[in-house]
Amino acid sequence: MQPKGIVIFDLDDLLIMNVHWYWAGWQMFKDVMVRSGFRKHEAELIDRLNFMDAEGVKKYGFKKERFGEAMGETYDYYCKLEGMEPDQETRHGIVDIGLSVYRHRPILFPRTGEVLAMLRDEGYELYCVTKGDEDVQMEKIRQCGIEHYFKEIFYVPLSKKQAIETLLGRNGHVPKSDIYFVGNSMKDDMRPAIELEINGLLIYEYTWHFDEAEFEGMERVVRLDALTELPDYLGQKNK
Repeated sequence: MQPKGIVIFDLDDLLIMNVHWYWAGWQMFKDVMVRSGFRKHEAELIDRLNFMDAEGVKKYGFKKERFGEAMGETYDYYCKLEGMEPDQETRHGIVDIGLSVYRHRPILFPRTGEVLAMLRDEGYELYCVTKGDEDVQMEKIRQCGIEHYFKEIFYVPLSKKQAIETLLGRNGHVPKSDIYFVGNSMKDDMRPAIELEINGLLIYEYTWHFDEAEFEGMERVVRLDALTELPDYLGQKNK
């Protein structure tokens, strides 16, 4: 049976709250760094941490240890800058702050399950393409109880484009005009969608500063204010 269309979802900060735990981690990290003698660098600490984190992701991909490792590397950087010997107990505590963001139970955005159920019942095939540590992402989905809504879930270490290409190859019978990628990142979600000539729907909650991007065709991205607007948007488009 031909589906009404295909809707591909990102996961973090679209279906599941994620960055809020990182915000808490950033604040804890900053507090410890200030108390460790780096108050004069307070304004730049998070930018430096994000730079360290982004560079590590480029080298090693996404893994749950990465955030804590970036915090430790940032502490080392400022110790060297100030000619201080790193305190190993302090460093261990800083790394643990980064790991703590994964100890929180994931929380769905309001009415997420309702939206997924509605689209599935209306005849759309739903997929999820999520970037990050596979074990972490899989556990988030399991704990939130949303895996049964998706025909397939793709876990990718870095780029989502190849996973989307695989999905499109398996669904060549569905016109690209009836395929939608819903995400919150211009770089990770919207750019591959537009490059692969499917619909890009941006629901901006928050994304990392290094996920922002400008690219050819970005004017075709449709912006929605909330996930709850998606059923009505698709309903109007498919009249």
